[in-house]
Amino acid sequence: SLALGALPAIMAQGKIPQILSSLVAAMKVESGMESQFAEARRDSTKALGRFCLTVGFHDDPDPTYRLPLATSVAMVYDALLGSMNDYTMDSRGDIGACVREASMVCLCDLTLSLAEHHPSCLTESLMLTVMSSIIRQSSEKIDRTRAVAGRVLAKLLHSTSPVVPNIAERQQLADILSETLCSELNWASASDTFPHTVRLLSLSPYRQSVLVGVVVSVGGMTESLVKHSSSALVEFLRDFMDSAENLTAICDDISTIFTKYQKVDRVTVPLLKTLDMLLSVGCFDSLTTQQSHPFPGKLLSLCKAETARCGDAKKLIDSIPVFCSLLQFPGLRTSCLQQLTILLGHKYPRVRARTADYLIVALVSYADVIAAGTSEGSAASAADAGDDPMTILSMTAWDDEPLPAVRQARNKICRALNVPEPKALPGATTEATKSGVKGAASGGSAHNKYATYQDLVNRAGY
Repeated sequence: SLALGALPAIMAQGKIPQILSSLVAAMKVESGMESQFAEARRDSTKALGRFCLTVGFHDDPDPTYRLPLATSVAMVYDALLGSMNDYTMDSRGDIGACVREASMVCLCDLTLSLAEHHPSCLTESLMLTVMSSIIRQSSEKIDRTRAVAGRVLAKLLHSTSPVVPNIAERQQLADILSETLCSELNWASASDTFPHTVRLLSLSPYRQSVLVGVVVSVGGMTESLVKHSSSALVEFLRDFMDSAENLTAICDDISTIFTKYQKVDRVTVPLLKTLDMLLSVGCFDSLTTQQSHPFPGKLLSLCKAETARCGDAKKLIDSIPVFCSLLQFPGLRTSCLQQLTILLGHKYPRVRARTADYLIVALVSYADVIAAGTSEGSAASAADAGDDPMTILSMTAWDDEPLPAVRQARNKICRALNVPEPKALPGATTEATKSGVKGAASGGSAHNKYATYQDLVNRAGY
């Protein structure tokens, strides 16, 4: 593919449509082959950019000597923008990053070329998509990719010869990312970059793109990245969300992102971590007095949908603090407790233990939950039976006892808090439950414990 990109224009004459379609096809990720040929897709992306710059675009619809503007621009930009969503993972990590970096460089070169010779092709919708994609990459977690995106963003924004047309909110972008700042900023450094990129959340055309990038960084694995991205996000949102209009805008965008990326672990797992952080530091405290606000209820529904039929213990554990934090919203307490009690009886011992730990803290933090639960109908009987939820949570070995015994303890907590007991769906008896019964009948818990851990290991693919 690199050889095709290096062809002189005279050698490509008569074969331009075939070369173009071949390079575009080579850039696509084939189903089931995502982890293979990432370097080939990167080289095809580079070749496409070089080929288009060498051959050039022309108004003439004859593709013998030039690329026809009417059809080629849309095809090339669709291919390059599609490559911006290449997040291929393998044992080396995010190998799709090299494809995204090549795509950004090609987008920059082609956009500057079209701005000089054919500016009418750069429509408002096209430029919004291009800039949003680059801005998202400038706030994501890989330092090298962020550096490439920062340089490309600065080049497009501050180019004077030619001036790139139809950049949405150009002046506001230039005020936040001035030419002097861009030349001095170390885009690869999280501590330097995120205090500036989070300010782009104030620009509505780019807010969702920035949020996706920052969320992935906040939920990342590198300590320095998480520290600087989360502190910058919290500091900005505390001031920005003082306005009811801005608060609603952020809530709507979070809901939209969660809905768009439902079951896409690359985004939803760090999003759960980000939501836990924002809820715990009080960014949404003002909503606790607004029972009519739809965001808490929608967030609960999205979290339940994300964890439904989920066998990923890590995702389930990341969802637990979010459900606990949502207890502070009065209208959601029963639903949150129901979800937590389901996890309290989960077949994975680790999930049960972490749920119990978080639930103890939550019931202490929101003590009125216990009062509201025990005051409605069954307070006396719960007290007589000694079913104090804090005692049961503290005294039960959630990660060691057989599953039937654990679920009996869980049901006592449900009765004490006046929460409906979870019911298994017809025909939903799992192997873990069967093995738990067998372990209980034999007088030991080791069989159940290791059986459920074996299921977890099997699902992880080891």
